[in-house]
Amino acid sequence: MANKKGRRRRRFRPFKLLFTLLLLAVIVLVPLYFFGIIYPDGEEAGSYPEENWMAQVEGNRQLSTLNLPGTADSAARYVFPSVTKQTQLTGLEEQMKLGYRVFDLHVRIEGSGQYQKLVLCTGGAECRQSAYFLDTAVSLSDAVITAREFMENHPAETVVFILTKEKEDDDPAVVQQLVSNLIEKNHNLFYTANRIPNLDAVRGKIVLCRRYEDALELGENFSGLNFCYPEQHSSTVLANAAETFYLNTQDGIMVQNHSQYDRGDKWMAARSLLDEPMAADHMFVLNSLHCESGFLHWIRWNAKEINEKFTAYTLTEGNPYGIFMFDYADSALAEKVIHSNTLIPKEEPAPAEAPAEEAPAEAPPAE
Repeated sequence: MANKKGRRRRRFRPFKLLFTLLLLAVIVLVPLYFFGIIYPDGEEAGSYPEENWMAQVEGNRQLSTLNLPGTADSAARYVFPSVTKQTQLTGLEEQMKLGYRVFDLHVRIEGSGQYQKLVLCTGGAECRQSAYFLDTAVSLSDAVITAREFMENHPAETVVFILTKEKEDDDPAVVQQLVSNLIEKNHNLFYTANRIPNLDAVRGKIVLCRRYEDALELGENFSGLNFCYPEQHSSTVLANAAETFYLNTQDGIMVQNHSQYDRGDKWMAARSLLDEPMAADHMFVLNSLHCESGFLHWIRWNAKEINEKFTAYTLTEGNPYGIFMFDYADSALAEKVIHSNTLIPKEEPAPAEAPAEEAPAEAPPAE
């Protein structure tokens, strides 16, 4: 009895229990997020006011003179591990509806023989259809179908696909052949010439920009725009961040894509092309805000700061800034770029005229 009486009764400690539950939640949820089992949600747009914005652009404008919102690693919504690979919170269809028109698609060959196809990936990680860990990869064919369906409903628009061969070991001839097969299956959907078009020439079309060699020697009319500029992987900060490359004898592209700069230097590199707009009839400007530097390549945190600085920067309407490529792209970023273009005002429907009042009937003459 003495021993029982001598025992101290344990007191219930609610704060200790709460701390234990929080710790367990962190232990469970952090690995799930890191390994790409759960993902943060993108914005839910109630409406899409910019989904048909190119209808307000004069058709004789060269595509290179338009300010075009784009997305970096556009299909990297569901990737593994998400904490280091994810770059977007929405899929391609949602991005198009939000007003984005330039899509950075990295492809690699999957399968063999007649079952070969191109799937979308980023940094070796497959871009999956959903958050389900074992779901299939998004294919280039899926992206083409999404663009085709979008433009069937928005015939005044165009989209630009910048295709990059992701794996060094992939045969560029096979990559080009698989792209050509998609072009043949989608007759009149692609613009494949290696010269900068005006907008009217590409409304309702996918503008093909290739970052792989013309291994099949398809020539200037069928291989797409030659965007074979080298990657800018060095973290060494250059006095002139942008480099110029030529597509053909008259057209060129100026590129700022320094993904390894720290976020401060990255913003200054991007800003250098904002302070001095350089796009022209025969010169694309591609200004990428994609930033992978920092511990574990904290793309999301880099994007948060860089996108906030871009939002605070004043764009002058009509200045030729060119193409912007964003991580974690949202509706506000697209709207800011779209409205830096000179847009034709939308025609407001004329107010309906009130029906004319009928004159009162005359009284019959008295007999």
